[in-house]
Amino acid sequence: MGATTVRFHFIESRTLKRVNNDHEGSPIARNRNSVKRRRIIVSSDEEDEGENVLAVRTPPSSVKNVTSTPSSTAPEISTPKTVRGLRPLKPCTTPLSTAAAASFIDSFCVGEDDMNVSTASVDTLDRTIYQVDVNDRKPKKEELTGDESGKFLHETLAFLKPEKIRDAQGHRPDDDDYDPTTLFVPAQFLKEQTEAHVQWWNFKSKNFDTLLFFKVGKFYETFHMDAVIAVECLGLTFMRGAYAHAGFPEAAYGKFADQLVSRGYKVARVEQTETPQQLEERNQKARGTKEKVVRREICRVTTSGTRTYAVIDGCNLFGGETDNGETQSKYLFSIKEMMCDQRSTYGICFVDTSVGKFFVGEFFDDDYNSFLRTIIANFTPVQVLFERGHLSPQCKTILNGVLSSVQKEALIPKKQFYDAEETLKILSNDNYLGANFSTWPDALRKMLDPDSVIARPNANSYLALSALGAILYYLQRCLIDVDMVTMQDFSLLEPLEQSPVQKSSQESVWANRQMILDGITLENLNLVPGDNRDSQAASLSLYSTVNKCQTAF
Repeated sequence: MGATTVRFHFIESRTLKRVNNDHEGSPIARNRNSVKRRRIIVSSDEEDEGENVLAVRTPPSSVKNVTSTPSSTAPEISTPKTVRGLRPLKPCTTPLSTAAAASFIDSFCVGEDDMNVSTASVDTLDRTIYQVDVNDRKPKKEELTGDESGKFLHETLAFLKPEKIRDAQGHRPDDDDYDPTTLFVPAQFLKEQTEAHVQWWNFKSKNFDTLLFFKVGKFYETFHMDAVIAVECLGLTFMRGAYAHAGFPEAAYGKFADQLVSRGYKVARVEQTETPQQLEERNQKARGTKEKVVRREICRVTTSGTRTYAVIDGCNLFGGETDNGETQSKYLFSIKEMMCDQRSTYGICFVDTSVGKFFVGEFFDDDYNSFLRTIIANFTPVQVLFERGHLSPQCKTILNGVLSSVQKEALIPKKQFYDAEETLKILSNDNYLGANFSTWPDALRKMLDPDSVIARPNANSYLALSALGAILYYLQRCLIDVDMVTMQDFSLLEPLEQSPVQKSSQESVWANRQMILDGITLENLNLVPGDNRDSQAASLSLYSTVNKCQTAF
């Protein structure tokens, strides 16, 4: 077969030919009236050559005929009009990669600096999430603060230094009455702050152990030490200034709050309770000094043991937006201990805030604390409350061993960890169960003295009601106490081995009998998810496996 050549004429023309993939229905069909600029792209078929390829624009006047001799197996190249022969291409004498080529290609690359925008200045949640996902590098020091010393404002405040820090009552951390949830803020310091920052410091002084999501317009802002934690845990970006400051759009509250709570932090949502128009009307009616900022209040405090999975949290009971496949209840657990005849007596109470169900009970335990271990294994808590200075070394060993990764919080006796009388007084409030205790749930009425005309605890319920009081205090602090108590879903917890067993001569000896597995057995057999952060081990437990089964009835 003779050599066949095809001659290509590279010209600029407004009459274009349709190529094979340029059909009428193509979504990328070329515009027939546009000027086509022909380009020659020189590339290599060798995999070893990793050189850049540059598309060169060729002027019409410099185009020459190009021929090539195809192999015997090469198909013929046809055009809508004629078929011409091919002749060999002349070898290229210029290098395939040039400095201009590299500069041209690099101009289309997007670096980290191109996406380093402040999350507080974006308009959509998508850009915020993108910033959180890709901004892994540490911010430069000059981007963090304008202070010449290289420190944020809160790092220089004397009342925040470890050697000078005090609670709101002036107690030092080594005092027995020290309250770590509060902070002493000097009045002179507040006089030097703006009204908005005075609001923030007032909230912080009463919730020192909590991160504040401070609502400003359509954003939640974090300041000072809270901003440092938010940047480290959420990937936010500091805003410029002498004090630490970072924020995010309000639509991202559920996502970011859930991440912080999962890490063991407490999150308080501070909302604006009036509009600027209402502020202006209030100032017109008020006498004396006019306020410049709208009123704000803490509307919710969320911890690992007080999640309610509301709509604003951005997730539901089954994981929701942060779908983690968790199906086990998350209990807020309180325990009160008293030694009697060399034996431990425990009052316990725990609540599942996702459904508002309370469990309360009191029992004697053996020398190995078998029942306490079994309760913990069956109802694994995510947060534990205990009375400061009133736990035995053996009980502390159990909590630090079996619940080593669980958040624990010591409450001040009577002030925060209520006694039985104070607990019943609170429950008698009209906002809870009311003064008519005959309408209370059966589980609570069984814990009352039947001979008393007013609500008084019986002899076997002092510790249990005190443990319930600790739960009430914590729910009050999280602002969900009324919602939980008014559901009136209380269950009395009794040791299974102490429950009466019905026997009948007409029934088998095993009828109504139960086998009790203690906490050590449950852990060794991996029957229920244990207290560990290994999600794979928890998913392989018997409970997790059966919980995903479907049985047709």
